[in-house]
Amino acid sequence: MRFIKNDITRGIRNIEGDDYQSRYMPTDIEIKKFFTAIAQYSNTPQLDKLTFAFMLYLGFRSCELAKLHGHREFHQVSK
Repeated sequence: MRFIKNDITRGIRNIEGDDYQSRYMPTDIEIKKFFTAIAQYSNTPQLDKLTFAFMLYLGFRSCELAKLHGHREFHQVSK
C-alpha cells in the first residue's frame, strides 16, 4: 500500500547550504502502522487521521492545524 504514489521530488536537486539538515522520511510501512495505531488507540480516530493526513499530503504545519481545531466544522468529522 503506497500512501504517496508518485515521487514528486524526482529530478529536484538537493538544497545546498551550511545550515541545511536532511530529515528522515518514514517508509510506507511505517506510515501504515502509524495510522493503524491512531485507529486503535485514539478517542477520536477520524479527526486524528484527518489531522495527520493534512500534514502528510498537504504539508500543513502543526500551528496551522491548531488554528483549524478552533473551527466547529473541523470537529464535526469526529462525530
